[in-house]
Order: sequence, then C-alpha cells, then structure tokens
Amino acid sequence: MIILTRRALFFFFALLSIALAPFVFILFAPLPISRELVPVIIAAEAMIYVLFTMIGNTRAGWDTAVGVAALLAILRAALNLPGAMILAATPQWPGTFESAWINLHVCNPLSLLLQMLLLLLLAPYLLRGVFPRLLTPEAAAAILDPPRPAIMEAPAREHGGLSSPAGGFVQVFSYQELTESMRKIAGLKGFLIYDSEGLPVWAQFDMDLSANAAAAYSNQALAEARAWIERLYLRDLEMALVTVSGLILCNLMITRHERLLLLFSRDVSIRETMTRIERARLMISELLRLRSSMDG
Repeated sequence: MIILTRRALFFFFALLSIALAPFVFILFAPLPISRELVPVIIAAEAMIYVLFTMIGNTRAGWDTAVGVAALLAILRAALNLPGAMILAATPQWPGTFESAWINLHVCNPLSLLLQMLLLLLLAPYLLRGVFPRLLTPEAAAAILDPPRPAIMEAPAREHGGLSSPAGGFVQVFSYQELTESMRKIAGLKGFLIYDSEGLPVWAQFDMDLSANAAAAYSNQALAEARAWIERLYLRDLEMALVTVSGLILCNLMITRHERLLLLFSRDVSIRETMTRIERARLMISELLRLRSSMDG
C-alpha cells in the first residue's frame, strides 16, 4: 500500500498530467523544427512565463519573475525526459533520444501550449511548497485562505441590532454597529480594516492618525513580515505584534482580501490583549462574511 497526503497526491497527478500531455497530441503531425530553433523557442517560452507572472502579481519584481520563468522552463524540460526515453525506446521511432525529446518538447504547438498552461496553473502551489521565497506574500494569500473560525449562529437581532452568543462574541450587521461594539473593548485605542491593496475600508481611532497612511504602511509591513517568515522557511503568519511607546499594534489578515490593524494601550497584559484581539477578529470576520454573502 502507498499512502500519499492530499497535497502530495495533487502534485503527483498534476505533474503526471503535464508529462503525459505530449502523448495526447502525438498522432498529430509535428512541425519540422531544427535543433537551432530549440533555444529560441525555449527563450520565447520563458518570456511568456515572465509576462504571466508579472500580470498575475503586479508586485512581483523582475528578479522574481525571471526566477519563476527559469524554474518552470527547467521543470517542463525535465518532465519531457521520461516521455522521450519511452518514445526513443520504441522500435517504431526512427530517430535518437535527442530527436524524441525535441519532438515532445517543442515540435507540437498544441502540446506545448497545454503544458505551459498547466504549469502556470500549478506554479503558485509549487512555489509555495518548494521555493516560498519566489512567491510574494500577496500571491501566497490568494492561494491560501486563512481558516475561518467556527462561529455560533447568532440569535435574532435585539437591542439596536446587537446579539451576544455564548463566549462574549457580539454579532454586528454594519460598520456603525461594529464601531460601537469595538469601543466597548477595554484598552482598544483604535482599529482599521484595510484591503490587500493598502486602501482603508473602515477606521476608528482615538488619536490623530491618517487612515490612508495607516492602511498603506500596515499592508506593506504585513507583506514584509510574511516575506521574513518565509525566508526562515516558516509559513502561515497569523499576526504581527509590535510594541511602541504606550501602544501595542496588532496587524493580521482577516480574509483573503481584508486585513486588520488594532491599537491597544500597554497598560493591559499581553495575555488579556490576545483575548481581546481574538474577540475583535471574530466580530470583524463575521461582519465581512455577512457583507460578502449579501454582495454576492
């Protein structure tokens, strides 16, 4: 018996489908391509990978895009090696192993395009597991939804639209109600909901603080923290806590597209602050979920 995890099984069948793609079109007449044109075609393939990497993630730099392109080009060439060995070993094949590899790798446009498409779809997941440094934090967030907390269904709305299930969690139905509930969290000096582009969605501060500047810099800080974690070969950053003069800043992801900045006073213990962070996160994530379902 061979036991594979779901992730390993996904990669196994994905890579197998890419390797077998040329055989789907082997009955079609290949184009007569000389050995001299093979590097030109591979260079054009790499440029397409670079282009789609830059389009798919506008914040990826040229070094990242070139690294991804080189990885995908090498991977496709390697995946065609077993097929070339099989083809060269068949008595019906008139040529050499090299000609068999060239035939599978570049001579059939339909096979070439199908392999490239499959690799582009697989690339983010492959990079996250093998070379996380080549995957920007925004791209990682797009393919990995943070787990949603289990939230008890709220009873009917009462007392101005607020309802409190067990555990102190408060269900809110608008940003105005959210602001009123957040003000009741002891030690909270302000909060900011912002999106993955660094733009403010909703904010309330007890101090003179620009929501636009806070959103832009918080988004950048969270991206840098995620990149730092991935460079240590760690994964799944949940939140970043920073202490400054008199304040504790908490920066975390709520959904794929929304982030949250919380400002707490330092006169509360870290343990109690973490409890209040979780309370605020639950309240906001449920509000965003409700708004998303209504918009959909």
